[in-house]
Amino acid sequence: MKIIRPVYIILAWMFLLACISCKSTPEQGSGRTLDDAIIEAALQIEGELKENTAIAVINIRTEFESVADFIIDELNGALIRGKKLVVTERRNLAQHRSEMNLQLSGDVSEESLQAIGKMVGAEYIISGSFTSMGQVYLLRIQAVNVSSARIETQYSASVPLDERIEFLINRDKAAQDDTDEDSFFPVAREPTTRRGSTYRIGDWGPAGGIVFYDKGNDSDGWRYLEAAPKELEIKLPWFVEIWGETENDFNNIKASFGRAIGTGKTNTENVLRLFRLSSQRYADERGISIDDVPKQDPPGFAVLYCESIDYDGFTDWYLPSIDELELMEKNLWKNGLGDFVNYGNYWSSSISGETDSSRIVVWVYDFFGDMARRRGAPAGSFTSFNVRPIRAFR
Repeated sequence: MKIIRPVYIILAWMFLLACISCKSTPEQGSGRTLDDAIIEAALQIEGELKENTAIAVINIRTEFESVADFIIDELNGALIRGKKLVVTERRNLAQHRSEMNLQLSGDVSEESLQAIGKMVGAEYIISGSFTSMGQVYLLRIQAVNVSSARIETQYSASVPLDERIEFLINRDKAAQDDTDEDSFFPVAREPTTRRGSTYRIGDWGPAGGIVFYDKGNDSDGWRYLEAAPKELEIKLPWFVEIWGETENDFNNIKASFGRAIGTGKTNTENVLRLFRLSSQRYADERGISIDDVPKQDPPGFAVLYCESIDYDGFTDWYLPSIDELELMEKNLWKNGLGDFVNYGNYWSSSISGETDSSRIVVWVYDFFGDMARRRGAPAGSFTSFNVRPIRAFR
């Protein structure tokens, strides 16, 4: 019979305790800070990639941009200090991100990340995610080969919520609260990446709207029309009832109004002229300054609302012509796109050329499915229909 020596018993107990300890410890250690995890990720990337490999730290997907920014900065710093890999400058990356309208914390496609990698001459792109799991966050960092799209290495670690992470999150929330207070309009979504050199019907346009028309060329400085997203739709009167001599002003310019595709912008500019003339006459009749004419926030008439929109920096929205509205109904609504109101009535910027009881008659489009139609409606102060702005781009 073999005799088990005491030293083997001791080693066996040590091995058993180590196994129990490993099972009771969270993934890769519960005492790790975010800084520790970033350094570990950098070391793993350096260990897996060949010396002098060109890399670009591009994107961290998380709900807080301050956290994404911090992780990218620290990971860049750790990789630069390692002096093994060639790290793309952040300024160079920022320029290409801006051109492609990508955010640090956004849900960016692998194709977009690879495109930026190729632009800056990187052999590998570094991206990842930082996901909340309650009081613990899961950090994942991966290195993807730009040429083959293969993930060459991936780091994963659990990071407890600590003061640094809370500070970054709170700073982001405070900035968002300030933005919400300063702007009536929501933040625009990311545009669809062009397929080759074109957009297709139903793509998200550069201003966060949905593309509903492709003219096929850039004549007159535009090719596409995009309808504003549902978040910008509102129900308003078309125009105030005519004050003073505004009817004469209307008669002087009514021939300038159009119904065709491409006339919505000019129509809107004409209506704005009428509104300013009306406002001036209103002020003159009451002996007040035009600056004292009552205003609303958001502006209480269709064209004024379109003119006031600042949606992620895009301010060139206008009220569509009746033919443009019909395209929106046929190309978007009938295909389940755009979140239009079922059986909704939508104002156009096209006028019928007539007046009704001293009110301008405007073309309206009814989104009634097989019964969809265009019709004239008087643009009185108390008649409110849906307003869906559009814009042109190329």
